[in-house]
Amino acid sequence: MTTLLMLRTLLTKPLARYILVAVVSVGLTVAAMVRWHQPEPRIIQLDPITKTIEIPVERITTKVVKEYVRVEDRSAVEALLKENDALRVQVSQLTISLAAATSTGSGPVVTTPTTPPVTDTPTLPPPPQTLRFKDWRLDFMSDGTTATYTLTQRFAIINTVGVNDDNVPVQQVRLFEIGPNDERNPIPVSETTTIAAIPPAARWYVKPTLQAGIEMTPTDVRTKPELAGVIAISWWKRGAARAVESTRYALLSPAITLRKNTTTVGILPISLNIGTFPHVPLTDVWVSPYIGLNLKTSQRRFGVAFTATF
Repeated sequence: MTTLLMLRTLLTKPLARYILVAVVSVGLTVAAMVRWHQPEPRIIQLDPITKTIEIPVERITTKVVKEYVRVEDRSAVEALLKENDALRVQVSQLTISLAAATSTGSGPVVTTPTTPPVTDTPTLPPPPQTLRFKDWRLDFMSDGTTATYTLTQRFAIINTVGVNDDNVPVQQVRLFEIGPNDERNPIPVSETTTIAAIPPAARWYVKPTLQAGIEMTPTDVRTKPELAGVIAISWWKRGAARAVESTRYALLSPAITLRKNTTTVGILPISLNIGTFPHVPLTDVWVSPYIGLNLKTSQRRFGVAFTATF
């Protein structure tokens, strides 16, 4: 009850109401951008036999890929994804490859003679015979002197790529021979080697950069917020690389605001790079709370700053 009273008292103050409205507005704007700019799956035909399907999800599941997988491969895909779940592997890629191979050969027939029984009647050589064997993969024929064959096989390869709880890349590969009725007959895989490039993890680093933009400070309920130019230097940052597009946070950035003849000196306690969030059509736009002080009048200034890096 005490918390509700404190919140109610706080919301009766114009400054608190403006700050709350600004924070809620920024949150709703980002949420709307994520919702309405969700990209559709994209199919890229790299060549006549190779295509890539980009799906805007964080991990591959049976439900996600079901409509893109042939009916004949669905049970094998589902089984492989279940194996990854059991190993706690977050699958990021699923690949299905089909292959066919036909080989032929021929050569002389070598027979091993047997010792005929001793009789007074001379024996005649047996007449030539044509031998034939054929199933769904092998066609063999011999006329007694020369043998020929044709071997036709079809294969399916299904593999997944992901990382486990220890961030170790894991690849699962399954090989199948396609039978006469399009059934998948598993073939044991004797060895799998994964060579992976690991992107750098996010870390804190120091790199001073200049930022500039506008700062908005609430004044009174009946008037518009007061706007001012803001200049800041971000220096303590967190990102996967020392580049703006890979940096998400910055802390304790010194800043000043400029408006007519009024100048305040302050700080941006934390800055959030909106452009680093997925599905947001912005680049290098920072949102920060601002805390400042007018050194002449000792008047405090609280607001929200929107800046870009230069």
